[in-house]
Amino acid sequence: MPGIKTPPRWERIATAILLAGLAVQLFARVRTIEKSARGESCSEESDYHVERGEGLLHGVSVPGISRAMPAYSVPNAFLCNHLSDFSSAAVRSAVLLACVALVFALGVLLYSALCGAGAALLYSLAPPASESGERWLYTLAVLIAAYLLVRRSKAPSLRNSLWLGAGLGASLLVLPPLFLFPFLLVFYEWTKDRRMGPARRRDAAALVLLPFLFLIPWIVMNWRLTGRIVVFEDGRADNNIITGALGFVRTLGIGDSRRLADIPLSQNAFLWAVSEIMRHPLRFLSAVAQRAFYGASLHPLLVLASAASIWTLRKREDCRALALLAVYFLAIHCLMPVQENYFVPVWPILIVLASGL
Repeated sequence: MPGIKTPPRWERIATAILLAGLAVQLFARVRTIEKSARGESCSEESDYHVERGEGLLHGVSVPGISRAMPAYSVPNAFLCNHLSDFSSAAVRSAVLLACVALVFALGVLLYSALCGAGAALLYSLAPPASESGERWLYTLAVLIAAYLLVRRSKAPSLRNSLWLGAGLGASLLVLPPLFLFPFLLVFYEWTKDRRMGPARRRDAAALVLLPFLFLIPWIVMNWRLTGRIVVFEDGRADNNIITGALGFVRTLGIGDSRRLADIPLSQNAFLWAVSEIMRHPLRFLSAVAQRAFYGASLHPLLVLASAASIWTLRKREDCRALALLAVYFLAIHCLMPVQENYFVPVWPILIVLASGL
């Protein structure tokens, strides 16, 4: 077709070879998805909140029903209690394939089919946390938001802003880390061009308001159950908030952080943490730096390669937008104690960015 540049023959051959390797790797990986992890993840002590998901499915109020977001606990309840081993493995495999497809699509959208194939192959070789860990569905949600973000950056329009707002809203129903990203994106775009005409205002409103409209049914349900405004997970992050203010680098796991910090149950954990950080800012900043170093140390070559690619392609708006999402995701987690699985959803984004080299 006129206007479309055909890639050179060597590039098409290389892309085909990478895609063939990807198909082989995915076939092997789908066949070896561990079903043994299902028993551990479905236990009452796990962080999958299966019992609370069952409560939401059947409209029954169980203790702590609002402690996990509905698109987090309900899918886990389906996997554990409503699907056979084969069906559960099939769902996780389908999510893995969808993630790989999005990594490929992001690479193509940003760079080329060759880069997309290389990024997808590299992602398929990553450890299987994406389909067997607790972030199995959240990784897909973050990748969908990333794809919609890049598509909007390449073709700004109200329609693409609405799609991105919807993607971010869907992610909030799984886990809330991206809740501040719409505000950061609007601020970033405002710093580039401070003229706020009607079109810009509509875009900003779509990005900032639409994600939180997804939460209205959740907020209404919590108000009826508790008489309180609960926007996200009710108390699930309290341990991390408290230990984060105390300077912990890694998550405490099972433990009573309130007793550790001598905080009564009636006191708000977030307000206490803010006052504690203000009293000891250097301790908090030191802990943030150590968490960032720990996160980077999990895949140091990938972090360095993606950073080099971001710098090399810094004049491209689509690359800057995806880099903003990656940096935000890492930074928001480093404000509180971390563990390895917190970073799982950002690795495919860094893989895509690194493929630009």
